[in-house]
Amino acid sequence: MARPKRHYRLRICPLPRYFPRRSWLYDEDSAGKPVYNFSYVDQIYDGLLENHVRPFIELSFTPKKLASDPNALHAFWYKQNVSPPKDWGKWERLVENFTRHLVERYGVDEVAQWYFEVWNEPNLDFWAGDPKEATYYELYDRAARAIKRVSPRLRVGGPATAQAAWVDRFLAHCKEKNVPVDFASTHVYGNDKAEDVFGTHEQIPRTQMVCRAVKKSS
Repeated sequence: MARPKRHYRLRICPLPRYFPRRSWLYDEDSAGKPVYNFSYVDQIYDGLLENHVRPFIELSFTPKKLASDPNALHAFWYKQNVSPPKDWGKWERLVENFTRHLVERYGVDEVAQWYFEVWNEPNLDFWAGDPKEATYYELYDRAARAIKRVSPRLRVGGPATAQAAWVDRFLAHCKEKNVPVDFASTHVYGNDKAEDVFGTHEQIPRTQMVCRAVKKSS
């Protein structure tokens, strides 16, 4: 009997700290033309699939050469850039080319069983767009449409927020603008209080926090 594949979240973080002085996922030549290198990602995904694990892809953060603000670095040790892309068209083409590469390498039947989540916690300091929510929607809309151009069978979602933020407005935005969305994603932390998630002073047990957060966003 074949072993079932599990889903693991894997961030696609094309950061110079990971591959210093090497050509990684996104670069630009002297004329500003994008140069893609998916070879490192291929090695990771090959290994996951060989071990019966399917990726849960998080499309973040901003590649150095694509960042609108090279100094918008997060405080985490790997110093990911959290600024919006300097060129929305280049962001969209990066997502489309990356997705198309995955389908060509692994087949649409396989990749259609994966999840593409756009960004991580844009409501916190992992996103420097201004205004935060509106610029995230631009990021999401372009990524979602790029993915669906490769195949309508592929699954894309967001807003990947902390504390169940934005989900209701995000879904309303997608409906109003006819933007593809296959799933909604958010989360709460073990130390989140009712004040953080619901803006109230209720005493909500840990056993109910996630379910209440889902209900809040529905």
